[in-house]
Amino acid sequence: MEEINGLPSTPDYFSSPASIFIPKCDDLYAPYAPRTGRKTIISVPSDHLAPVSRRESFLYIYGIITYRDALRGEHETRFCFYWHVPGPGDLNPKGFYQEGPEGYNKTT
Repeated sequence: MEEINGLPSTPDYFSSPASIFIPKCDDLYAPYAPRTGRKTIISVPSDHLAPVSRRESFLYIYGIITYRDALRGEHETRFCFYWHVPGPGDLNPKGFYQEGPEGYNKTT
């Protein structure tokens, strides 16, 4: 089985067939204000998840969010999570955990 950190050191956000681009949104939100914008639902076919549940492969969710603050300063948040499936004797619960090479998890 491959290592969890088997991702390339430089993220490639746009060439994978599973890449999804969510268009720019110019909505402005105050801190803690309710969000009323568009919602995007991403689904993964169950037959693609079967090898993950058998611990034969890994499910990664990674991406990049770019945004402007109220003073028009530009920022970027990069994130990477993997779906953890516990094995025998593993006390960590099933769920998403932050993971990946350094270039995948950072903010400006």
